[in-house]
Amino acid sequence: GGDVEGGGDSGLHFAVSIFSPIPGSIVPGGVVEITWSVAPGCPAGSMALLLLDKEPMDPLTRWPCTAADNRQVFDVEFGPDDDKHEIEIILIRPDGSPDRHDDTTQRLAWARTWFKVDPSRAPTRGRLVGLNPGVRDDDGQLREGGFERYIPKSSTKHIEDLATYMWTGLWGNEPLMDQNGRFLFVSFGNKAFVPFFLSWLCNTAHMAEVHERTLLVFTDVEGYEEMLRHRWKHPQVQVVLATLDDSLSEEQKFRSVGYCLIMEHRNKIIGKLLDGGVSVLLFEADAVWRSNPLNDPQLTETESELIVFLNAVRKTPEYGKYLDADSIGMGFTLLRATDRVLGLWQELMAAHRKELAYLDEALYGEGGIGMNKSELAAVFASDVISGYKDEMVLFQGLVSEAQHRKTVNVSVLPWCQYPSGLWYDAGLGGDGFALRLACRDGGQEPIVVQNNFIYGLEAKRSRAERWGHWFVHGDSELECLDEEGLRMDLAAMEESFQSLRPHKRPAPDECPRCTESPEV
Repeated sequence: GGDVEGGGDSGLHFAVSIFSPIPGSIVPGGVVEITWSVAPGCPAGSMALLLLDKEPMDPLTRWPCTAADNRQVFDVEFGPDDDKHEIEIILIRPDGSPDRHDDTTQRLAWARTWFKVDPSRAPTRGRLVGLNPGVRDDDGQLREGGFERYIPKSSTKHIEDLATYMWTGLWGNEPLMDQNGRFLFVSFGNKAFVPFFLSWLCNTAHMAEVHERTLLVFTDVEGYEEMLRHRWKHPQVQVVLATLDDSLSEEQKFRSVGYCLIMEHRNKIIGKLLDGGVSVLLFEADAVWRSNPLNDPQLTETESELIVFLNAVRKTPEYGKYLDADSIGMGFTLLRATDRVLGLWQELMAAHRKELAYLDEALYGEGGIGMNKSELAAVFASDVISGYKDEMVLFQGLVSEAQHRKTVNVSVLPWCQYPSGLWYDAGLGGDGFALRLACRDGGQEPIVVQNNFIYGLEAKRSRAERWGHWFVHGDSELECLDEEGLRMDLAAMEESFQSLRPHKRPAPDECPRCTESPEV
């Protein structure tokens, strides 16, 4: 347990932390966390190879070496009688092969240390979930069949700690009011949303400081594990688990019970981060980022405590019935960690809980705890009651009141620079060409475009692909292309912003539900 310092030649140093799922547990399993750095810096294009007891760590073993501290986390199995383990880290040339890690001609630097596993002393960072109980002896030892997997600790406190760790790593312990452009990008999702997270990560891979500030929060174990399988390619991004229920791992229809509960869960976590002094830019990963919003002084050089974007704009009726009034969206919202913003957010959470209070009896009342998964899934999939005010409607009212009373310093981003999905075609607003053209004629170009006002993830993805706003490839792996391929993808995106038209027209069945009330 604890940290073990190790060092080696050529200025390569690293620290190892061992985390046990359950203190004192005899069940194998644990986490190794490794932080490493190279002084004076990494050779250009070099990669790091990590080995545990002479074997490369699974499933993927090479990471690019960055100038700052590097951090990797591994799930590993340690038996209760394990004693000393050896861990090595080797810096290899760009053309080095993991299969040739013993070839010293590939090594640029090397370090090694040893550690012992003592679950009774190691700090807890998760729990074990039995997927198949198998057959156990009287003392609980697994005799045959069965296996377990490690599930990281899912708690708001853990997310707060990670966000604080990110904040201090970026800016140190600066005074709260001296924030200026200091905030974290935070987004929430589940397994169904993983492709959108991956596309966004490829879209923004070239944007300075964006990934270092990004915290992705998953509400289901499957989505979290799927994201971890890809995270090694985006090592600067932090991924964390905040579970609700496994029945919520699939796509949740807008205004369904499951969707509304996920939104409540999200807002509670945001409230805790604000209360802990961490400013947050809440974003949706289905959006396309044409350029880096960190270069926009409207976000980074402002005294505003709360910065919002507009879902809809005042236009004449031919632009669609959903454009008859200004309305604030929540998919790109900057919340400063001030007392006044925290107070507004707490009002939002209290009002939203009142709207959802009728669900308590259905979910947790008599017999509720005994629901099986299919019963829960049916409840989550059902629509909320008529007249329900969702969190966005409530937020709009609170922000409007704060602006009127001047209790919070609020600013609104120009719609043309941060447009909603009405900018696109084939959604609930029809073809937004007139809006796109009006923005162009007014000299305002998009920075971030939301992909809302359309029903369903398949429709969102189809529209993004047609416009060249989709950046992962392959049916299963969903990988970014190499540097040259990514440049081509970004060029295809830029072409759509120049022409103001998609690369392909929408299929008639792209969004059959788009004649219904809007999803925003």
